Amino acid sequence: TAADYASAIGLIRQPYLEWQVPVRAISALEGVGIREAWDDIARFRAVLDATGAWSRRRAEQALSALRSEIGDSLLDHFRAAPAVAERLAAIEEEVVAGTRTPAAAARVLLGHFFSHG
Repeated sequence: TAADYASAIGLIRQPYLEWQVPVRAISALEGVGIREAWDDIARFRAVLDATGAWSRRRAEQALSALRSEIGDSLLDHFRAAPAVAERLAAIEEEVVAGTRTPAAAARVLLGHFFSHG
């Protein structure tokens, strides 16, 4: 029921302090609550625009995407480096087998990467 969902929403950390999530019964089959749901969505966007939360979230997402792209590119170059590529599979097997810690394996591979490129 809507009351059960409203109670459950109270247990979840809300991503926006500016917005209290409305809970309502909706049925597309019966045509109940659809207009109200769209109104809630419009109010949500308006509140976040007015408080700057929408812009802040978009900026955070853009920075996250930038960092992800950098990380992916660096990892691709790292794995493609001959000094790493020739050792990577064996060292990964050692990590999986538990004979080398992930931190020690990373140090070894990074050492080869930085000294031999």
